[in-house]
Amino acid sequence: MTKTQLLSQSETEAFLSAMNTKLFIMKDGHVHEVSSIAVTPQGLLKKPIKADLTDGTIYDNILTSSDLKTETRGYKHINLQLTDGSWASLGTHRLIHFADKFEWSSKADGTAIHHINTITDDNRAINLEMLTNSDNVLRFFDGRDNQEEIKNQEYLDERIAQEIVPMMHKGEVVKGYSIDAFGHVYHENKQGKLVEVSLSVANPKYPTNKNIKFNGTSASIHGLMAENFLITPKGKYKALLIDKTLDNPYIATNIYTVAKKHA
Repeated sequence: MTKTQLLSQSETEAFLSAMNTKLFIMKDGHVHEVSSIAVTPQGLLKKPIKADLTDGTIYDNILTSSDLKTETRGYKHINLQLTDGSWASLGTHRLIHFADKFEWSSKADGTAIHHINTITDDNRAINLEMLTNSDNVLRFFDGRDNQEEIKNQEYLDERIAQEIVPMMHKGEVVKGYSIDAFGHVYHENKQGKLVEVSLSVANPKYPTNKNIKFNGTSASIHGLMAENFLITPKGKYKALLIDKTLDNPYIATNIYTVAKKHA
């Protein structure tokens, strides 16, 4: 539901009452701003909840943190029961922003709640803003949210300096395949000659996202370049381009990595 959609009179009264209920509590030696939520665009809540805008936590009451939280791809959710007996699974970041700015975000409306510092479980009100879905995605992939990662990216200079190196994939050398620092992959044919392997576009909407097939599997050229020429984060990460407008955007020094982030 957007801000322009209408609630019933009782829902409107409950909504306005809930949004006017703000208080401050002391916790861990600090003052926290807390807002009460009695109704969401999904309907009236069976039991009002408290949204701590200072630390981004949802409470069943003023003292007890809710134990109904779940995580999906790093995003925290909470299951809330409505007065009609149904349940709604709502993102904590959506609820916190709703309590703070009186704005509700949903995919159906084409909006998203953006985590300013890119940490998806840091739901403090000051870390949240509502954007269009498209801008929320673009900020990540065009590097606007990743300037620190771009600045601090380290490279395997010795491998970059070599003309061609054995290709690594998932921590192992791929027999018969080599790769260079300019994004070219080669396969050794039966005559022992290196033949360049062609790249394919995975999705026409994203022409710079190219894949390569080898030994019955496939991988993105971004990922291969990162694994072979960059110092990558531990655990899961994404390999991205710094400048997509280059004639050859797949050179090693135009690649950087972003770790999957949590607070």
